[in-house]
Amino acid sequence: YQINIGKRNEGVKPTVAPDFSEAITALSARMTQVDASSFESQDQIIVNGFYYADESLTISGTKFAGDCVIVAENDIIYNVDSLSGDGRVVLYSKHGNISINGSQITINGILYAPEGSVNINAYDTTFNGRMIANQFQYNGSIFNVTASASDLELLYDLPVIKITADPEEIELGESAVFSIVCEDEETPYEVKFRLNGEDVEIDEDLT
Repeated sequence: YQINIGKRNEGVKPTVAPDFSEAITALSARMTQVDASSFESQDQIIVNGFYYADESLTISGTKFAGDCVIVAENDIIYNVDSLSGDGRVVLYSKHGNISINGSQITINGILYAPEGSVNINAYDTTFNGRMIANQFQYNGSIFNVTASASDLELLYDLPVIKITADPEEIELGESAVFSIVCEDEETPYEVKFRLNGEDVEIDEDLT
């Protein structure tokens, strides 16, 4: 069995989970609405857009792919052989669980079940993004998890950040000094997510 997690923080104090509910539901006004017939059981299901289910939603097929946001009042259930990582998905179960059952699963995006659990039953799973739920359960053989700051772009329009090198502070073979300008008030938080290189230090008092 293999469980590969790029980075783990153990023994940390509990933190309040972020509330993505308004940001996710607001996407309905900006995205193409998906018809319910798109989820009918078939060999390949490709969904691009926003879909809302007033109860639970079950998706059954051989392969699922696409860029989509799915919101359900209760459970979201995938029964697929493969969930393709070609696109990015946001799955939001308001009051239920998110269950993914398959064999070869690749998820790029966000799984959000604030009142329930995320359950993955698959032989080989690769998850790139973030998962927020009361509980998580995995049954399978290979589980790869990679944090991805870019999935926040699925929910928010991140501010434009301009980084300019200061020529007076750069010496050959030494560290470079950069000036960072951001129009957003929450500069430190956003800069942390946008600067993903190694050895990048962010001043917490940056304004």
